[in-house]
Amino acid sequence: MEVILRNNVVESARAGDEMTFVGTLLVVPDVAAITAPGEKVQTKPGQGGFQGQGISGLKMLGCRDLTYRLVFLASATQESDSNSGAANIRAHEDATQEEVYLSYTEDQQTELDQMKANAQIYRDLTKSISPQVYGHDDVKRAVLLMLFGGVHKETGEGINLRGDINVAIVGDPSCGKSQILKYVSSFLPRAVYTSGKSSSAAGLTASVVKDADSNEFCIEAGALMLADNGICCIDEFDKMDVKDQVAIHEAMEQQTISIAKAGIQASLNARTSILAAANPLGGRYDKSKPIKYNVALPPAILSRFDLMHVMIDEPDDDMDVQIATHIVKVHQRRERAFNVPYTMAQVQRYIRYARSIRPQINEQAKLALVSSYIQLRAGDAVGGAVYRITVRQLEALVRLSEAHARIRCSAVIEPRDVREAKRLVKSSIIAVETTEQEFDDEDFIQDNAEVTDFVKAHRGSEIPPGPTEPQGADMMDVDEPSASGRAARTQEGSNNLGAPQSSEPDSSVAAQGAAAALAEPQQRQGTRVSLKKVDQVKTLFVQRLREVEAAGDAAGSSAEPSQAGLPQKDLLSWYFDKMVESRQYQSMDELSKDYVLVCKIVHHLIKRDNVLIVLSTPSRSDEESNQDFVRRQQQERVLAVNPNYSLE
Repeated sequence: MEVILRNNVVESARAGDEMTFVGTLLVVPDVAAITAPGEKVQTKPGQGGFQGQGISGLKMLGCRDLTYRLVFLASATQESDSNSGAANIRAHEDATQEEVYLSYTEDQQTELDQMKANAQIYRDLTKSISPQVYGHDDVKRAVLLMLFGGVHKETGEGINLRGDINVAIVGDPSCGKSQILKYVSSFLPRAVYTSGKSSSAAGLTASVVKDADSNEFCIEAGALMLADNGICCIDEFDKMDVKDQVAIHEAMEQQTISIAKAGIQASLNARTSILAAANPLGGRYDKSKPIKYNVALPPAILSRFDLMHVMIDEPDDDMDVQIATHIVKVHQRRERAFNVPYTMAQVQRYIRYARSIRPQINEQAKLALVSSYIQLRAGDAVGGAVYRITVRQLEALVRLSEAHARIRCSAVIEPRDVREAKRLVKSSIIAVETTEQEFDDEDFIQDNAEVTDFVKAHRGSEIPPGPTEPQGADMMDVDEPSASGRAARTQEGSNNLGAPQSSEPDSSVAAQGAAAALAEPQQRQGTRVSLKKVDQVKTLFVQRLREVEAAGDAAGSSAEPSQAGLPQKDLLSWYFDKMVESRQYQSMDELSKDYVLVCKIVHHLIKRDNVLIVLSTPSRSDEESNQDFVRRQQQERVLAVNPNYSLE
C-alpha cells in the first residue's frame, strides 16, 4: 500500500524507517492499469442497435470498467521506536549530550547515571549482547563496538571519513553466527537482514525500474540504502557471486552507491555498517592455514573489514556441558533463562546517549596509535599476518578507539582505548591457531655462552637490557640438561682437552664428536614449534640463500667464481638483524629464546625436512675438544637450498 505525504510531512520519513502514520484510507482509480499498453476489453454497440441483446449495463454502452487501489493519506508521522528509546546508529541531526539526556524520563536518567558510574560497563555490556549465544566474548565485543561506532569526519575538501565499523564473522556451522546477526537486526530500527545466496548486486545496492504511474525510470533502493544510518546484516556472505561482492566495494569504504543506468546518474548515500557471516571452505576451519585460505573472499573485501573474527567448533568436555546446559535452559525458560546485567532497552538508551559524544585523540593516544600501527606492519613484513596491513587498519584502530571511548562516555581517547583496539585487531588478523610440530633435539648442541655473545652483539639500541642482564646458563632455561648432565659434559670436555689428538680425517673426527654428544647422560625433551613460525623462518632463509646463489651465478664469469651458500652464523646474523630492525623483540630474553628456537629450526630443516643442505664444514684444530668442534661446526658450516626443493 502506498502512503501519501503532503506539505511539511514529506521530509519526516525516509526509506528504511519504521514509522507510525495517522491519516485516512482512500480509494483511488488505478490509472496505471487503465493506461497500460496491451489488449483492453471493451464492448461497442453493433450497427443494428441492441436488437435481441437486452440490457446488460454500462458495458453495452461502450464504457470501460475502472480498477481501483487503496492508498493511505497521512497527515502526521511518528517514529515507531521513539517510545522504546532505540536509536539509529547515526541520527539525522547531531544532538548534544544534554538534549539526549533531557529527552529521557527521570527513571531513565537515573539508570543512565548508574551505567555511567559502572567501572565494568564494557564487560557488562558485552554480556548483554546476544545472550542466547554462549561464549564468544571477542565476537560480542566486536559487535558492541560496531553498535557504538566511530566518529564521522569531513575534511576541508569535503571528503567524508568513514566512522562506521565493518565486522566479519567466519566460523564452523552451528556456532551461532546467524543468531548474532538476527539479534543485531532486531536491535536497531534501521537494520536490514539479508542472505548472500539469494541477494544480487541490484538488490543490495540499487536498481533502476520504470514507474508504473508515469512510465519513467526511477531508482529503487536496495538493502544498503534501506540500512542507511544503520546496520546491514549479510548472512552466507561467502555464497555471493563475485560480481555481487564487487558491487558493495564502494559502499563499504566510500559509503556511497553510484548509478549510471537508463540516463540516470546519481550518487546515493549508504552510510551503513556491514556485519557479515561466512562459512569456511570445506565446511570446517583449517587451523593450520591463515584465514585468507579458509574463506573464498578476495583481498579487496577482507581489507575493508575492520575486524574479522573466527568461531571454531572444537570438542571439549567442559565447554560442551556448559553449552548444552545453556541451550536446554533457553528451550525450557526462554527469555527467563538469561541473567544479563542490562536489558535491550537499557542498552539502546545508553548507546543513543554515548553516540552523542565525539571523543578527541590526545597526544598519548596519538603516540600509541602510531606505535600500534608500526608493530602491526612489522608483523606483516615477516609474513605473520593474515592479509596485508594497510592504512585501512590504521583507520580501523582510530574508529575502534573512538567506540571504546564512547563506551566509557569519555570525551578523550586514552592509551587504554588504543590497547584494546589493537588487541581486537591483532586477534582478528592473525591466524586463530596453528598446529604445532615437535622437534627431536637429541643431536642438537646448545652453547649458552654463544647465545649470550650473539644476543649482546645483535641487541642494538632498540631492545632494552631489562631489569637484570642475563648471563650464562641463566639466560636460557629451555631444553637445558640437568646439573648432573652438565657436570658429566664438563668432565668429558676436560678429559678430551688433556688427551692426545689423533690424525684421523676431519670427517671421522666430526663423527666421533657427534657420537660423544649423543652419548650424554641427560634426556632432552622435544621442542614444540608452531608451523607458522617454521614456515616463516624457512621462507626467509630460502629466499636469502637463493639471492646469494643468484649473486654467485652472476659472478660466475670471473676467474674464481664465488661459492654459493652462506655460513650458518652469517645467515642467523642476517635474520636477527632483520627482526631487530622490525622491532620484533621487547627484551633480551625474547631475543635469546628466539635465537635458540631458530637454531633448532635450521637443524630440523637440514636433518629432517631436507630443505637445506650442507656444502662444506670447517676443519678441526688440534686444541679443540670433540664438543667444541661440533658446536663450532654448527655455526660455521656453509648452507644452501636443496636443488630439489620448491618453495610454494
